[in-house]
Amino acid sequence: MRFGICSPPEQASDMAAAGFDYVEWPLRNIVELDGEAYAGLRDHARTLTIAPEAYNVMLPGAIKVTGPDADLRAIERYLDLAYSRVAELGGSVVVFGSGGSRNVPEGWPHEEALRQLEEVCRVAGDIASGHGITVAVEPLNTRESNIINTVEEGADLVRRVAHPSVRVLSDLYHLSVNGEGFEGTVAAGPLLAHVHVAIPEDRGMPLPHRGGDVLARYFRALRDAGYDGRVSVEARWSPDEVTAGAAYLRDTWAGVT
Repeated sequence: MRFGICSPPEQASDMAAAGFDYVEWPLRNIVELDGEAYAGLRDHARTLTIAPEAYNVMLPGAIKVTGPDADLRAIERYLDLAYSRVAELGGSVVVFGSGGSRNVPEGWPHEEALRQLEEVCRVAGDIASGHGITVAVEPLNTRESNIINTVEEGADLVRRVAHPSVRVLSDLYHLSVNGEGFEGTVAAGPLLAHVHVAIPEDRGMPLPHRGGDVLARYFRALRDAGYDGRVSVEARWSPDEVTAGAAYLRDTWAGVT
């Protein structure tokens, strides 16, 4: 298992020193950089001892996936640039959460929204495959999204999309907020492409004194699913917690395998 953390680019060296294997950066922010600013980030990434292997926030809220304002051509143009930058920076997986983009507008038929979402996933998969990238559909809790809320729903979507570059993500925080058990994560098995973790109570950094045995139980589910990929901390944290957090993730995984 490889352990990473969602953090801004300027903190990457600190995350390497803390013991993480990779960092996860917000894709939307990187796409918004002009050419000169992006070149500076690219040059900075080449100096790091830790790679930005994963990216979240695939689409900004202004680009709609569902509803009457959905624009597939705009999404294609955006992803062409986004994925080329991800590949150049050394990325392998892009997380498709983006609740503000994919949420279904009031009055819009849910089945039509699902059809639109499937179409976007296929387009994203086609573009991603040309760059050696996997798209990981992220189920979001019902407070943040009104479509694709559980790992089971995410896995069903991935099966319908039927694209080798489109897979599903399991997020400990989102499934806990939903009251979802770990069965859907286990059942997803080979469809899992990425994982996010945070302590459910406060979306904080996983640490020994927080959350009881929830991380160990979740890691057992990942083991039972046959997952041994990347696990990113997507949580609120302070700089004095990151070293202990990285160690706790490794120790917990070692205890269940």
